[in-house]
Amino acid sequence: MPKLGNEALVQKLHDIAGPVADFYGVELVEVTYHPGKHQTVRLVIFRKGGVSVDDCAAVSRRFAADLEIADVIPGRYTLEVSSPGLDRPLRNPADFRRRIGEEVSLRYSDGDGKKRTAKGTIDSVTDDAVTVGGTVFEWDKVVEGKLII
Repeated sequence: MPKLGNEALVQKLHDIAGPVADFYGVELVEVTYHPGKHQTVRLVIFRKGGVSVDDCAAVSRRFAADLEIADVIPGRYTLEVSSPGLDRPLRNPADFRRRIGEEVSLRYSDGDGKKRTAKGTIDSVTDDAVTVGGTVFEWDKVVEGKLII
């Protein structure tokens, strides 16, 4: 097995996990790999209405089997599969799209570079901007969003 750099390895893990997530009808949100003595692979999955423990278990079993066949991680590793959780920051258009219609606290930079906060419902999301409470925020100004629970 050739040794992959972390970026290439994460891409390979993503390539393996994507079809597994699709098979179970969940969205693959994030794949991370933490090297070292206690290697860890983390998958974050999402489904509108919530991710169940059974969803995580099914994705974990299938991904582990596919990962074993691909043989891309040398030695032992820990596999974790979870949902994004309500407290996970929203950082990119896909994160915000998943939460359209929900209340959010949005951190953004104003024209002077000062950090500001806006609160409201996520109205819409495009490739250029997110609209929160009727106000449009361009992505280059958005720092992150947090759901208001």
